[in-house]
Amino acid sequence: MSQGIAFNRAAQLHPFLKAFESRGGIVGHVLEAAGLEHFDLSDPTTLITGNSLYRAVHDMSDALDDPFFGARTAEEFVKAGPIFVRESYAVSHTVAEFLPLAILELDEQISSIRYSLQIGPEVTVIRGQRQFNPIVPVVQADAAAISLWVTFLRMAVAKDFDPSVLLITAQKVEGIPPDLVPKSSHLKQRWNGISVTFPSEWLRRPLDLVWQIPSNSRGKFRGTSPREAILTFLVPIPVDPASHSGDIRPRVPAYPAT
Repeated sequence: MSQGIAFNRAAQLHPFLKAFESRGGIVGHVLEAAGLEHFDLSDPTTLITGNSLYRAVHDMSDALDDPFFGARTAEEFVKAGPIFVRESYAVSHTVAEFLPLAILELDEQISSIRYSLQIGPEVTVIRGQRQFNPIVPVVQADAAAISLWVTFLRMAVAKDFDPSVLLITAQKVEGIPPDLVPKSSHLKQRWNGISVTFPSEWLRRPLDLVWQIPSNSRGKFRGTSPREAILTFLVPIPVDPASHSGDIRPRVPAYPAT
């Protein structure tokens, strides 16, 4: 596997940069250390490597002295409505419908990690295997990836969610907040990726989340798109949970046919 494989659009870095800057972090120092200071990161069509992304998030965590920076940022990103899976969410009514579509949609947006889904009668496993060999720390990157899926499951299962029944595997687990997944559910494993195992009965849950994802078109990893459209696509729409009533999703795909 190549160490320099393109990760995806620079869009992947934006939530972390925004969270870091909001807490007083100096973005320029982080970008310089990651070799990204000469990239136009305001243009999400820009491609960056997995190592650059991982290094930047690791350095943000160090600069803030926050071991859970990656996981917390990913958690807030999911709560707002993950724009990278907008098409899957638009047409799904249950967790079982959403997950396979979301994994396929993510495959169009990123190239450094390949997600897969294994569904059994008792448990379901989401696996994410890296397609490159990192030469930088992976603690924050692994914690962020785990947090994405666990936060989604927590929202979908709601009051019946029990983190103690999860099984989390990763090379490094130090970046996982204990209130997200208890340490008893961690399993350190020497393989190049992460996995989240959860009860298959959760797949029956209705996908009724407080997400409102913008319906404008966007670019994909293998395609091109006007910069303005992609920048608009990256802007989350804040949703007040108190004002949520019923299903706010369109029941048809919210994107133009191509």
